[in-house]
Amino acid sequence: MSMLYDVEKSFMQWLDNIREAQHQDGQIPVIIPTYDWGYDWGSGPAWDTVLFNLPYELWKKRGNVDVIKINANAFMHYFDYILSKKNNDGTVSIGLGDWCPVGKDEHKFDTPIEVTNTIMIMDMARKATKMLKAIEDGNYVVTDKIFKEFRNTIRNVLLDKDTLQVKGNTQTGQAMALYYGVFEKDEKEKAFENLLKYIKEKGNNFDCGCLGMHVLFHVLSDFGQSELAFNMITKDEFPSYKYLIDTGETTFIEMLRNDGERRGSHNHHFFGDIARWFITSISGLNIVDSNTVLIKPNFIKCLNNASAYYELPDGEIRVLWERNDSHITLNVHCDSKIKYNIELPSEYSNVEVNVICK
Repeated sequence: MSMLYDVEKSFMQWLDNIREAQHQDGQIPVIIPTYDWGYDWGSGPAWDTVLFNLPYELWKKRGNVDVIKINANAFMHYFDYILSKKNNDGTVSIGLGDWCPVGKDEHKFDTPIEVTNTIMIMDMARKATKMLKAIEDGNYVVTDKIFKEFRNTIRNVLLDKDTLQVKGNTQTGQAMALYYGVFEKDEKEKAFENLLKYIKEKGNNFDCGCLGMHVLFHVLSDFGQSELAFNMITKDEFPSYKYLIDTGETTFIEMLRNDGERRGSHNHHFFGDIARWFITSISGLNIVDSNTVLIKPNFIKCLNNASAYYELPDGEIRVLWERNDSHITLNVHCDSKIKYNIELPSEYSNVEVNVICK
């Protein structure tokens, strides 16, 4: 949402609702605003991240620190709640897991719920630490301790350190662990090889629910496999996004199912993160912070061009790359106040780069 729209006012209002819905013990419901059923069913870390991700996105992309100050107490209140839900081994297994897995019943997710939950709590604590440091709130010491505790739990309880496989041996668990920083630097290549193995076992298809689909393509691009990600998205047969278009879908749906099967809502966001992947991994426009951009395109072989733009507080930045036979041109237009770095794939050292800053 934050890459596609001006969401600042909407997110601020949404956060007002979230704080209003937060129970005295720190719990928040699975849908906000909600009737009271949202507390008894479904709420859990994978959905509760909204309390942290909304202010994090506004701070990162708009430089908004007031949103952190307004929600800092709610952060700490939530951690009081979720820490009370720990299992004896330090993991958490409440609420929803990798919801709506592709081609399956929405409840039958393959990735153990303690994997997705514990990783998401670790990520919430990591983001809270960064945000609280930015406003010089001393509670960052507490949240950093929580981050380290849950990362250690994942590594000691949910990770086979010999094979570097996450419990459950699924695309979602492996991709989430890579995306959110569970592995050490010298472990990442072997951990990624496991993810590729899980993908190949499924015929080079994705086999995730909405949590795995939020990270899978980004991880593939991080390890130089953008072509594989693009092929998974655009292949003709199920499962793919092109398959949905070919069967008549015109909006994002709740469940990725074969034709004729129940697909739930036809106005849903769960699988919409490919829009972010198109912008960041194909066009190459990555927002580092409210004044800094990393331009890191992937020149997908079957594409002749890709472009994206974003309006930062200090001005607009536009990225466009075009292919003409074997020649590729990368054009960057940005306000002179914006800082940028350009990283090109190693196999494309002869790309013509033109930067215009005004």
